[in-house]
Amino acid sequence: MKDKRISHRICPDCGAPLTTGFRFCGQCGASIEPDTVMQSLDSRHLERSPHMQSAKEITWEQDMPLLNNRFFLWDSLRVMVITLVVMQLLLLVMSIIIGGDIFFMPPEMILILVGILSGLFLIAILLVLQNRFNLRFTVDANGFSYDSGSREKKINRIVFWLSLLSGKPGPIGSSLLSLSQEDKTFNWRDIYKVTVHPGPRVITLDNSWRMVFRLYCNPENFEKVAEQVQAYAAEGEAWRKSHGIHPPRYGFYVKWAGMTAIAFIASLTWLSGYDVMRMHFWQFYWKADDIAPLALIVSFVVLLAGMFEGKKGRAVALFATMESLLFLYRLYTLVLGQYTDIEKTYSFYGYEVDPALFAISFIGGLALAAMSLVRLLGKVGAENARNQESHDDT
Repeated sequence: MKDKRISHRICPDCGAPLTTGFRFCGQCGASIEPDTVMQSLDSRHLERSPHMQSAKEITWEQDMPLLNNRFFLWDSLRVMVITLVVMQLLLLVMSIIIGGDIFFMPPEMILILVGILSGLFLIAILLVLQNRFNLRFTVDANGFSYDSGSREKKINRIVFWLSLLSGKPGPIGSSLLSLSQEDKTFNWRDIYKVTVHPGPRVITLDNSWRMVFRLYCNPENFEKVAEQVQAYAAEGEAWRKSHGIHPPRYGFYVKWAGMTAIAFIASLTWLSGYDVMRMHFWQFYWKADDIAPLALIVSFVVLLAGMFEGKKGRAVALFATMESLLFLYRLYTLVLGQYTDIEKTYSFYGYEVDPALFAISFIGGLALAAMSLVRLLGKVGAENARNQESHDDT
């Protein structure tokens, strides 16, 4: 007979919620005995401070402002910039693969895209959401959660059915994503940083590499919520240390990939075709035919160097260093060969270098070389942080 005491309990090994009657944890696969679960919960309760033992669940509703919310505007701006960078990166990679001219989005195209995205953004906020988003927050000893308001859920479902009628995969996917984010729960063991903003009464919660959520409080409960959130987050940190859990490398991967992408885009700026003033356009492309594929190879190898740890990472970094130095040498030879004297007759032809854009490309190449050397000669990112945490534990 199934023991109902398991209902609404957590796994003593990983802390995941347990389903009623199941003898194994669905998260880590550990065998669950009812007595073990109850004993684990009792020990967790006894280890808490007197304040945490008496703390109760806090639940409240709050209308989150939108256009007059600096946190929301900053997050939206980051999403827009990342979207444009990814679009430009895909255009560059595709132009290199198909063997065409290196294509950079003109400023006019960027302004049009920004205008379209901003217009849709304002329409959704002002006309649909009326510049507010209602959320119901819950904070307790196990974690924190949010649930969208009834008005917001109705809007999501209307948008979903309209997207189905349109028959387009993009809107359908976006509406399904909105439906999946209507409510969510987070565990304190996954929270690594808590930032309290007293002025706007906002609490920012971060995991090991990014912001995961913001709690919007009212004047009556802000101090109480901030106090309990910080205490619960400290409990989560103590649990991670006692179990020897180190932060995952996701943050380092994202930062390394972002730096590589920016350096790659910068390294090809001079080769866009818009910045080379020349009398013989074909000569430049004949001499620079291998530059773009070389930049793509260098960037890919630099990216791999950051993904591997130890000797594998250093071996890849050595190859990336040689390739990046070769790229810089090819850029230098293009500058030297911009003019050619026909049979010593002092009749010159060729192309003229744009100094500013060439400097951007050269700096991009230097950035790729520097990243390779840092990975080759020293510890970077999460690898260094992990060794430091191991040293602190000992």
